[in-house]
Amino acid sequence: MFDLDGTLMETDDEMVRKLTVFFSWFRLRDPERLSRRIVMKAETPVNGLISFFDRLGMDHAVLALFGTNKPGKRRVGSSHPMMEGVGEMLGLLKEKFRLGLVTTNSTADTVHFLEEKGIRFFFDVVVTRTSVKRLKPHPEPLLYAVAQLGVLPGRCIMVGDTTPDMKAAVAAGVIPVGVLCGFGTREELLKAGALEVLEHTRFVAQLLGAS
Repeated sequence: MFDLDGTLMETDDEMVRKLTVFFSWFRLRDPERLSRRIVMKAETPVNGLISFFDRLGMDHAVLALFGTNKPGKRRVGSSHPMMEGVGEMLGLLKEKFRLGLVTTNSTADTVHFLEEKGIRFFFDVVVTRTSVKRLKPHPEPLLYAVAQLGVLPGRCIMVGDTTPDMKAAVAAGVIPVGVLCGFGTREELLKAGALEVLEHTRFVAQLLGAS
């Protein structure tokens, strides 16, 4: 199973760049590193807010607040590229394994990206924020995906770039694999439970002997 943002899709660098420019005014030692940490740390509370307000039927308010549900907003697939080597990697894995995608993006944006990049057919299950009640780091999205795939959690891996991805995997009994092409550092991902940390998502096929 794969995360989307920062794992298969280069989406979050734009936000990091904006924060880096802002923090540069304060002459900090490493404004980019600080920006990346802020964006990653914000993922858990934002996901929690979305889950909470979804149960109240008010999730659209949080999505609008964080700029993810605005009318006329450009779809993610149209503005963000796919990670280098991901298409080939998915093709190799598909020959041996069933594949799933677990993301907090909307179903419309997720499907649009997958179809635009020509990789939708690789995935046997796609779990978005509307598929479940609770989002990562809660294990529900991963457990839902595992059930749809028809396999035991311990026979699955979760590939992601943030600590919520790793924590969700640990809680679900899924094998956590971190990648460094997104937000998390090696130290952060290992501390969150990652059993393996790769430099880039494209190396997952090699890890699983599918290269």
